[in-house]
Amino acid sequence: MALDEEDLSPAQESILRMLREGRVTAPFVAEETGYSLQYVREQLADLVKHSHVEKVYDGLYELVKDPEKGQKTNDRWSTTLAGSWNVLKLIQLIDIYLRVV
Repeated sequence: MALDEEDLSPAQESILRMLREGRVTAPFVAEETGYSLQYVREQLADLVKHSHVEKVYDGLYELVKDPEKGQKTNDRWSTTLAGSWNVLKLIQLIDIYLRVV
């Protein structure tokens, strides 16, 4: 079950704020916030448990659902489809350009 914004600890709020800017590692968060590395890891684990954060690689985390916005921020299918659509449009434009030149 996801956490509401009022259920977040100050450390979790800091972590989510950093994750809104991009992926993070626990050591980076600890260094930037002043929290201990162990505490940051515990907070990240709790955010993963509540489906706000995903561990995408060993030690690398990204935001999945932002409690502040109440929405998913990382929909991989949408991102993949949008990227594929952009590639197809680019191929069409290159094809048109090559026909003109």
